[in-house]
Amino acid sequence: MAATSGPRTDLHDGLDLDVAIVGGGVGGLYSGYRLTTGDYSSGGRPQDVHIFESGDRVGGRLYSVSLPGMGDVTGELGGMRYMTSQAIATALIQDV
Repeated sequence: MAATSGPRTDLHDGLDLDVAIVGGGVGGLYSGYRLTTGDYSSGGRPQDVHIFESGDRVGGRLYSVSLPGMGDVTGELGGMRYMTSQAIATALIQDV
């Protein structure tokens, strides 16, 4: 899954894709990750998976920022919250 920086303006009609994901929030990004890294022993892996996001950043409601004057402290300003007891979410954030 190739990522680009900034909005793409070179897209054109007739783009040939296997999978188009609309929305670069947590769900869209995770879906793209799983589609490109999943176990496809019983079938073929999709070759062209693209994530389309209309905003100027990915992450959706997840919005972590470094807090000014607080060293290495990161604050969560978005609406997405998770608890470390949520094992899958915690593993994805730490490992991926």
